[in-house]
Amino acid sequence: MVVESYWCLFIYYLHLSSIIASGLSLFTIVVSSIGGTYAFIKQKTIDYKLFVVIISFILPGIIIGSIVNKFIKTEQFASIFPLWVIIIGIFSLVSAKKIY
Repeated sequence: MVVESYWCLFIYYLHLSSIIASGLSLFTIVVSSIGGTYAFIKQKTIDYKLFVVIISFILPGIIIGSIVNKFIKTEQFASIFPLWVIIIGIFSLVSAKKIY
């Protein structure tokens, strides 16, 4: 069962605030990710070279993001984030057309 996509149910049926629902959703994502990773380790289906490459981009991104977070106001982020999602979406569509 995929719980992490049901944050709206946390808000409407459990009457949680959006911040608590988002936190609960992130918690369920972390728990399911740990469980999935453990299962893949037991099955020996993890490409550790790819894992190291991905982690080498993720960790600096986390650090840079936490530093930048101190300088960007919520209003600025709220106006920048949708544009970023649109740009990533367009990039994904263009990349997918090249592959297929």
